[in-house]
Parts: sequence; structure tokens; C-alpha cells
Amino acid sequence: MKMITLRNNGLPGWLAAICMLLFTACAKKDNQVKPAQPATGVVRPIGGLLGPATTKQIGADGGTIANADGSLQVSIPAGALTNTTTISLEPIENTNPGGIGTGYRLTPHGITFLKPVSITFSYAAMSSMISYPPALGIAYQDAKGIWQYMAEPVINTNNKSITINSTHFSDWTLMLWMFLTPQTADVDVNGDVPLKAVRVLPTALEGDVLVPLVPPEGEGIPVGDQVPLEKKYIKKWDLAGAGVLESEGAEATYFAPSEVPTNNPVAVTLALNLKSAAVTLVTAINITGSSISFRINGGNWQSMRATAFKSGDTYNLLAAEDGRVIDLKFESAVGFHAYRNGNNTQTKNSFMLSENNALDSYKCFYIDGEHILLSDGGITITSMGIDDGYITGTFTVVPSGRFSSMDGRYLGSANIDGKFRVKKSTL
Repeated sequence: MKMITLRNNGLPGWLAAICMLLFTACAKKDNQVKPAQPATGVVRPIGGLLGPATTKQIGADGGTIANADGSLQVSIPAGALTNTTTISLEPIENTNPGGIGTGYRLTPHGITFLKPVSITFSYAAMSSMISYPPALGIAYQDAKGIWQYMAEPVINTNNKSITINSTHFSDWTLMLWMFLTPQTADVDVNGDVPLKAVRVLPTALEGDVLVPLVPPEGEGIPVGDQVPLEKKYIKKWDLAGAGVLESEGAEATYFAPSEVPTNNPVAVTLALNLKSAAVTLVTAINITGSSISFRINGGNWQSMRATAFKSGDTYNLLAAEDGRVIDLKFESAVGFHAYRNGNNTQTKNSFMLSENNALDSYKCFYIDGEHILLSDGGITITSMGIDDGYITGTFTVVPSGRFSSMDGRYLGSANIDGKFRVKKSTL
């Protein structure tokens, strides 16, 4: 099992070598640690809820709780609790300046465990955007609203997970402390995407290695605003795919072609200024006039051209291509739209993916024994296109039941997630 433990001192030799390849700078002869910026941090808003919570009763014997898709797991050892307690994982907006994926509110807030509990995030579903795993981390939001990067995360690159230990609950997120922004992007044909190489943590030189600077007191490193990566670490920007890329220092601009290319998305990479190894940061850019993208059980992303139309107070996003059809329905407002409400009854929000020329279909409900249950998850609208005319957002269906369109047989289930950027229409 390949493991990485990030520390501010006592680095394993092999990790120090990797870090030296990534960041090299002139160190003073006495190897004194010199901060690259003060450890101040930035206050960020509290993330809003995105869906239903996962809950479990755990007592003095300990136990483990995980969310439906396995992207977050909390393990509580025996003796950490004295009484049986309701443990809850609530998906929330990720307001961390370096955050990736969904954030989670772990409750009860204010609890102090008698022994450290382990918090593990999986980055398997986002592995294509993680080109340098040592830049990963886990952070919590403190009482002041500042995200705190936890020192000494343990990264398992074999199963693509990262773990920290803590004695308290709060809002938690997976994050990168160095990356290209945006990390992924959708752009219309003939459009452009500004890009920037940034970092969000204070850093220090230890010998010739640039590492996150851990304050003398406290378990966290305050997460600050995104600041450009220093020019001395910038080597070369590159584009793999159609379009044009212009760059200067830590910034670049991608210009999309006039037609959607056959090989889509394209990749923009930044090679860091290294002496003997090629380490890059990557952004994937999807060129589209209007599309819905999805994946099944964390597999490869698939994109389909899409249209939007409105009926009353409900929008339909529809894509049909190569024997497949996706239909998303939601109430036309920015925010989270669940497939079910608190009484577990049908709402106006729905998902359907038909395959094999409509011979079978994935739905936003599934069968558990003798019961038909509505799926967890929903449709999150981030923009209704007031500025650019595009409805944008994401969706999750956990799990999505698969049914035969011929005789209605239940064929099993899968977890489906996706994103969309669809041109508004009044058809």
C-alpha cells in the first residue's frame, strides 16, 4: 500500500525528494525556515445544506459511518464516546478557497471525543483532476469562519483516499493547497477560459523544499485567498487538444475553436520548474454549445448535446444521442432540488436516463426488498442564465434504479452523477 504523510518536519526521505522536485528555491546556509506569507487565513461563509443527512447511532464500543457513495467515512474508536450518540454526515456547499467536491457537516457540533476519530475522504471520483496528490489535504471551518488545513494528512494513492485524526466535529472538506483554477471548465465554442496557477496556504522553505507552514501552536494551518504561484516555479504551459493557449507567468487564457472538437475535453497543463522530473498541474476544459455530462459509478464522463425548455414553473433539460436520452426536470430556481421531500413523496424534480434505444432506463427511484424508494440526491442549480443565457448545475442520483422498458423488470442500481450547461429556450 502506497502511503504519503505530509509533515512540516521529519519528512520521509522519498517524500522530501518528491517535494524537492516540485518546489526548489534558494535556502540560507543555516536552512532556517522562512515563511512565504503570514498565516492569517480568510473568513468564508457557512456552506448551505445540499441534501439529506446520513445518520447512525454509535456508542462506547465505537463504530463507522459512511455516506451513500463512500466519498466520506468517519471511524470512531472504542472509548471515544461514553454514551450512545447520533452521528450525522450532512452534505453542504464547499466554501473552502481550495475546496474540491462536496463539503460535509459532521454533527453533533461541539462534541469532544475522548480519543481521536479518523476522517477519511475518497478522491477516486476526482482522480483525473488530482495530478499531484501531495497537494491534497483535509480542512475544517473554525468558529471564526476560517478554514483550517489539518497538518500531517495520510494519503493512500492506491485506493485514492486521504485521512486525518481529530477530537472534534465541524464542517469538513477535501481540498488542494496548490492547483490550476478553474480545475475544470465548460466553455462555449469561440469562448475563452482564463486560467491561473494558485496556492491557498502559507508556505515555508525547509532546506530546498517548499511545504505548508504549520504554526507553533494549533493543529490547523489557516487557509487564505487564492494567490498566484510564484513565477520562479512556472516552467511551461501546454495545450493537448483543439484551440489556442496564450500564457504569461502564472496566468494563461484558453481560446476555444469554432466547432466542438472530436477529442473533447481538452487538457491544459502547467509544468513546474523542476530539475529532474516532470510534475504538472492540469485543467480539463469541455467545449460545448449546450450539453449534459454524466458518469455511472464513477466511470468515464460522457457528454451529450442538450436543450432546455420551460413548462409552467418547471424546466426540462433534454439530451438525446446514440440511443440514449437524459431528461432532468426541476423547479426553475437556483438551489438544491431533491427528488423527495421530508415525507418521502414525489416532487416536481426528476431524473431519467434511457439506454439501448430506450430498452432500459435509470430512474430517480429504486427497489429495496418489497419497497419502491425515491433516490437520495437531487439537482443543484448554480445559475439560471441571467447573465449568459445558460442554465448550469450538477446532479446526483444515489442509487438510481435500472428498469426494463419492455416488462418493467428491476435490473439493479448504480450511483450516477453529472453536470450540465444548457442554453435556455422558451420552446
